[in-house]
Amino acid sequence: MATCEIEHEPLGVALVLSAWNYPIYTAIPQVAAAISAGNC
Repeated sequence: MATCEIEHEPLGVALVLSAWNYPIYTAIPQVAAAISAGNC
């Protein structure tokens, strides 16, 4: 029986600039966009 394997490779590094003392909710849209683009 044949098998199929898929290997995921990251596209690169994602940089999110956000203030350290500001809520994390400002960074969530940028992180979500990077993950949905396949960069994880």
